[in-house]
Amino acid sequence: MKLDALDEPLQPLTRLPRGLWLGALANGVGDPYARVQFTVNARSALLKGELPAPQKEANSFDISFNSGFHATIGELGLAQFARDKPDTADQILRTLFWHCDRIAQYQDQLDDSIEQAQQRAAQAFAEEWRDTVETWQEVYAIFDSIGGLDLAAEPSAMKGLLARAGWQSVKHAHAMVRDLPELKKLIAALGRSVPIPAALVAQREPMAVTREEEVTAHALRSRPIDRHGADIDGVNRSDDLSAMLPSESLMRRRRVLRTLWRARYVEHALMTYERRVWLDMPTPVPQMQSVTRTVMLPPPQFEMGPMIVCVDTSSSMKGAKEWLVKATVFEAMRAAHAQKRA
Repeated sequence: MKLDALDEPLQPLTRLPRGLWLGALANGVGDPYARVQFTVNARSALLKGELPAPQKEANSFDISFNSGFHATIGELGLAQFARDKPDTADQILRTLFWHCDRIAQYQDQLDDSIEQAQQRAAQAFAEEWRDTVETWQEVYAIFDSIGGLDLAAEPSAMKGLLARAGWQSVKHAHAMVRDLPELKKLIAALGRSVPIPAALVAQREPMAVTREEEVTAHALRSRPIDRHGADIDGVNRSDDLSAMLPSESLMRRRRVLRTLWRARYVEHALMTYERRVWLDMPTPVPQMQSVTRTVMLPPPQFEMGPMIVCVDTSSSMKGAKEWLVKATVFEAMRAAHAQKRA
């Protein structure tokens, strides 16, 4: 039972990676049990992107952390870079333990008071992280997010990478399109993977749309009507017996001419009166007309999906056009990364 009582304060170690065990247990400052619990709390806060809370215990390690390290971590903004990144959070804590361990050395070698040694250790901690934070901030300014980036890489290697001409091209491309909100909206609308929230769909405003549409108008047009009882308008050839000229009727009385009359009747070649009556009547006339209607545009149901980008790199695109196209492609890649598209 006594052994169990001794082990109980060390149970929080099971919630820590083995890489933090040594720093939490073996350190020249404070009580090991308090350090273990502090490590668990501080790591949890860093992984949430939050600044570890100042400690309230009357413990020498807590006093050292509160005296300078807490403010330094906040000033450097280390918490935002450790969000959801266990390797980065663990490296911050390992560095913190290493510099806390130097407090006793500063007292012995430099004859510092405990307060001076704590401040010196916090300043050294800040100096060690400052270059790395500046590098991360440069990346953060481009991508608006550091999710998915290998922040655990050697700071010197990352700084060398950012000094290359390729990274300078990336910065130049980002500067060309960062102030184009319509481009950002277009890129966000590309693809069909993420459902648009219903609240956003409901907020869409109605829009007045003008289109050319075919409408039917009525105009007065002269049209012929029933010819019976109308005035004679002329003579033409037809098979209308009621309008047949008297000369044609006489042919039916002569046996010799009867055959000729029948042939002309079959051929619609009898001489007949042309009788017409024209009357102005409303007539439907189709015509094109601009019609304005208020409609609710159907919003896309999905957005932020995969994109296929084709870039023309022929000689006609050399110069400013090629740069603008590459900047647009880079902005699409940056947006896809920030939105965590597949």
